[in-house]
Amino acid sequence: IKGLPIAAGPEVFGLHANADINKDQQETDTMLDSLLAMQGKSGASGGGSRDLLLSDLAVDIRQRLPPVFDIEMTRFKYPVDYYESMNTVLTQELVRFNALIEVIHTSLAALLK
Repeated sequence: IKGLPIAAGPEVFGLHANADINKDQQETDTMLDSLLAMQGKSGASGGGSRDLLLSDLAVDIRQRLPPVFDIEMTRFKYPVDYYESMNTVLTQELVRFNALIEVIHTSLAALLK
């Protein structure tokens, strides 16, 4: 029993591995909704304004957010090759991740204005 994983993967339930991504997204949405709901209640009790709490949270997220990846360096270090198809996947995913990081930076900057 000690050798079993703590959390079962989606494959155990007959689901695709990508179902785990959807579950994580739903859990994140639920957590943030709960935080916002609690925040509104705590603001009325003198614990701080909602804007101040959101501002602090945005600054904290901005500080922990990684910088964008250098795509050219990645292409140099992991060149596209017929026998190394994961290099292509890595580059494509880094482009997508960089776009996500840019959106988060833009959203946080707009929130802090």
